[in-house]
Amino acid sequence: MSDATLPQRKSALDLAACGVAERGRGRCARCELLQSAGGKHDSPGMRKDAAELKTTLRANPAFAGWPAPALEALAARCRSVWLEPGQELSGQNALGPCSYLVQSGWLTQRYASNAAVTDCTFVLLGRGMMLFDLLPKASSFENLETVVTRSVGLIEISSDALRNAMEVHPGRWGDLMLCLLDQEQTIFSCVVGQLTGSVSQRVAQTVLQYANLLGDRIEGTPGVDLNLSQDELGSLLHLSRTTVGRELGALESAGLIDRRYGHIRVSSIQGLCRFANAASDSISEA
Repeated sequence: MSDATLPQRKSALDLAACGVAERGRGRCARCELLQSAGGKHDSPGMRKDAAELKTTLRANPAFAGWPAPALEALAARCRSVWLEPGQELSGQNALGPCSYLVQSGWLTQRYASNAAVTDCTFVLLGRGMMLFDLLPKASSFENLETVVTRSVGLIEISSDALRNAMEVHPGRWGDLMLCLLDQEQTIFSCVVGQLTGSVSQRVAQTVLQYANLLGDRIEGTPGVDLNLSQDELGSLLHLSRTTVGRELGALESAGLIDRRYGHIRVSSIQGLCRFANAASDSISEA
């Protein structure tokens, strides 16, 4: 399956296994420009021509209603980028300011170090989520930075081209705002699950949330593979590795997950949901 058809933020119950196909490694002036901007133009599955980019953008709710000519013009100002851990997500490339659409993997948003807060993960942004520089950042999020901690595939969108298209078709602002509002509600739900309730509930709820957002369906089973390590989960929950390991062990003993090196295999989304709800009910009764 081409990664141009990867599912956009569907529930893990609806996700299909989506391998990334190998593509050719020929170079062109466009790819050379991309490489100079810091991305890898020839990573597996991430080279797309304008037609493929248009298809991928069309699948996202923010762009689904765009007129074909406008979307074609925008796709011509987009490029695919594959970033490895430690590479910078600057919001700027050789063509100017840019925005991002996550196509595979995920980005980490965390608070930058200051006197009050040590580096800590705030939330993960997975497939179909967006980062736009067209909107002002709220003061409460001024210290929030987006970093690459896992390999991630992105569609880089020229912010100037996006802004110009919005001016010609102002009705598209509504689509974008609704999509971003939905994204913010999802992020809020994740953060609430990470920070409220008992430790057992927080671990179960966070694994459940990210299995739905980031997980890949295991073909032929009700299971979902979540590419999230125990250390990364601990950073999200602000818990020690020992505490997270104990709680994951309890979920594993209950037959709900299977711990693997660097990732978690969820045996049953429904079962994990029932476990998280039961933990929530026990807190309410207490």
